[in-house]
Amino acid sequence: MKFLVVDDNQDIIDAVSLCINLRWPQAEVISTSEGRKAEGLVEEQAPDLVILDIGLPDINGLQVLKGIRAFSDVPVVMLTARDLDVEVARFLEEGADDYVVKPFSHVELLGRLQAIFRRVQGRASSSSRPLQAGDLLIDLEGAEVYRAGEPVSLTRTELNMLAHLVRNAQRVVSYESLASNILRVTETTDADNRLVKVHIQHLRAKLGDPTDNPRYIANVYGIGYKFLPQVTSGVVGSQQERRQSASEQDNRR
Repeated sequence: MKFLVVDDNQDIIDAVSLCINLRWPQAEVISTSEGRKAEGLVEEQAPDLVILDIGLPDINGLQVLKGIRAFSDVPVVMLTARDLDVEVARFLEEGADDYVVKPFSHVELLGRLQAIFRRVQGRASSSSRPLQAGDLLIDLEGAEVYRAGEPVSLTRTELNMLAHLVRNAQRVVSYESLASNILRVTETTDADNRLVKVHIQHLRAKLGDPTDNPRYIANVYGIGYKFLPQVTSGVVGSQQERRQSASEQDNRR
């Protein structure tokens, strides 16, 4: 098991390393104080988890997080000196798995790391299963979406935007988040935000989701969107599996 700790305070690095080695004695802990170097280490070293400070000397942790998420889904825990709801929401929206407010105890940090590994294992065991949201069935692995049992034809960009909204269900997703995560824009402009709006408009039209009375995707004025239904994973099989099952039952009769 390998951990990457990104912090410009050696005392924090030592404290985190001690916590990790108490729980996982054989774990390897690598560290850096530079955000730009952190992205390269994630790509080169393939750590199992990243612990990332917000305040870094070259670029801030949020920029590092965005850079990592452009090519990796490695679990990331943010270290922050402030427990601000808006800031925390932004971290989670951009792909962080959790956060810890400094100063922290070894017990708290260890508990959060173990919880993340449990979630990651759960996601891995159900990654091939579709997602159910109301009458929507979203099979990301098969690139298929069904509404009330009928297939919905989406472009790859529309499917990716829907997937990003679904993964952040019942949380606000900003235009900038969609632009950076789906359109791969590093510094978003008004033109990028307008392009996001166009894609979402087309997605809504295909889902039959009116803007004045949305069932799936609601506007959050001036900020972005929110996916409204509760999402469950691994509850039902894909449409193809259900058709195959129905066909097998007919053949038995």
